[in-house]
Amino acid sequence: MDEWVMLSEKIAQFIHNKSTFLVVANTEALVINLVRRVINTLTEYHLSIHGLIINKAIEETDSLSLATMRFFQMRHIEEIKKLAERRRESTLSFSLAEIKGLKRLQDLGEKLVADLGL
Repeated sequence: MDEWVMLSEKIAQFIHNKSTFLVVANTEALVINLVRRVINTLTEYHLSIHGLIINKAIEETDSLSLATMRFFQMRHIEEIKKLAERRRESTLSFSLAEIKGLKRLQDLGEKLVADLGL
């Protein structure tokens, strides 16, 4: 039993000393509440939060449906930015196309590295 306790303590120390978290949030009311809880829990346990990623943000609209969705998203985006406080953040645009293929993944990775200072 002592082995398990020691191993658990080593794992906990590793997480505290060598880890940082990136919180990813879609722009929906339910998600915002969950993000708030995640941030509060990580903070309560003194775990590092490096930044937040705002996912599927509608930045350009070409239809009434997208414009309406963007209108509602703006309130949630502002809330996510408040939750980020002084942490870095990155916004990933909504896309009808899947993110697949090496080029798309590299582009996305470069954006995240630049925005989040990774």
